[in-house]
Amino acid sequence: MVPTFIEQLTEVHARLHRELDAALYELGLTPVRHRVLQALQRRPGVSIGELARDCHVSSQTMNRVVRAMCGRELLTLIVEDRRGKPIRVELAPLGSQILRSCRPVMESVEDRLVADIPRPALEELHETLSAIIRNLRFELRRRRLEEAHRPPEDRRRAPG
Repeated sequence: MVPTFIEQLTEVHARLHRELDAALYELGLTPVRHRVLQALQRRPGVSIGELARDCHVSSQTMNRVVRAMCGRELLTLIVEDRRGKPIRVELAPLGSQILRSCRPVMESVEDRLVADIPRPALEELHETLSAIIRNLRFELRRRRLEEAHRPPEDRRRAPG
């Protein structure tokens, strides 16, 4: 029986995660921590909640990750709240340095991942995956808007 598209994507995700775990371990990172560094390089000074959404984890998980990464001096919490609550997160110099050292490691994983795939097929795959991501983002926004317009007693926590 031919696997479904979702089954194939799930297997790619799992295998890629294992490859990244092994590759990033040498740098003292996990795939989630690497995504945090990347996200903060793209958008410095975001809130923990925004960072959680960017990295596809819960706010509770992101709080733990950020605290651990601050303890290793990879991130800096910017406190601008009277209560002392952290408002924004930024890359610390060590975090920037480690992120730079990740580039060749990530390129090596990607090279192995696509080693036998011709360039035109890779370009088509990239376009297809980009379209799938757009579709999923649109669907998530649609569900959130729909949920926001329901009476409070009929609302349920929508996934995503």
